[in-house]
Amino acid sequence: MRGFATTCPCLLLILFPLLMAPAFAAPNPAPRADGSVSTSLLPHGRLHRHSYTSKILGEPREVLVYTPPGYDPVSSRAYPVLVLLHGVMGQPEDWITGVQAGRGLDELIAKHEAESMILVLPLGYGFPNAAKDASRVFGATPLQQRQWMDALGRSLFEEILPFVEGAYRVRSDRDGRALAGFSMGGAQAVYLGLKYPDRVGWIGAFAGAFILFGNRLDLALPSTASRPRLLWLACGTEDPLLGPNRAAASWLDTPLQEGAGGHTDSACRQQFLAFIPQLFRSN
Repeated sequence: MRGFATTCPCLLLILFPLLMAPAFAAPNPAPRADGSVSTSLLPHGRLHRHSYTSKILGEPREVLVYTPPGYDPVSSRAYPVLVLLHGVMGQPEDWITGVQAGRGLDELIAKHEAESMILVLPLGYGFPNAAKDASRVFGATPLQQRQWMDALGRSLFEEILPFVEGAYRVRSDRDGRALAGFSMGGAQAVYLGLKYPDRVGWIGAFAGAFILFGNRLDLALPSTASRPRLLWLACGTEDPLLGPNRAAASWLDTPLQEGAGGHTDSACRQQFLAFIPQLFRSN
């Protein structure tokens, strides 16, 4: 797609040496008796950075793409896609440096507990100048939040995913796409996943910031929307957003997975690792 360009900054080679290393050609290592995998033998995926100009959002942006171990760009195999949306005041890199989503996915694949998939990590703000104005999210009305999410959704489905589908061997069908996020990104994932039921088959929210919708969940999350293959909500019992998550789960008539932890990267990582094995299964 025009407007996208691939860059290979040296900084990535310094910050992400494991993620940028070529995937090993050796077979996946066998798990230990306790289910863990030796990290010295663990095949790693690769992180790619792309720049583009968003006509919808009116500014240059970047998107990160994480390809799994063994990904072959000339193979006929098409990989499913998981889009991950970060929290407020965050960046796409948070999934790699904080949550360690790439490493977690590598481990699950090595243990045969998850499908090989491609991660797409966009900037999750539906307005320009997010680097300076991200705090606008805190003072916006529920209507403005939904309008920003609508703009983000248009950019995702009309700009980002078409580029990814042209540059990588990925699936473009509903059952081959998942959308998930943390905090603000979790609310966005549920909102957009239910808004585009023909384009997203799997939805996950980790400590979703459903407070962004105020007291009008009926406007943001229609309970009568066509259901995805999976609608999975999770929140830590020490998380200040536990109450809003329980309310959202009740409204959507879906279970809320509650576990230890607060509104932290470590809690998000555990929720991410519990969500991933459920994706792209045939039954």
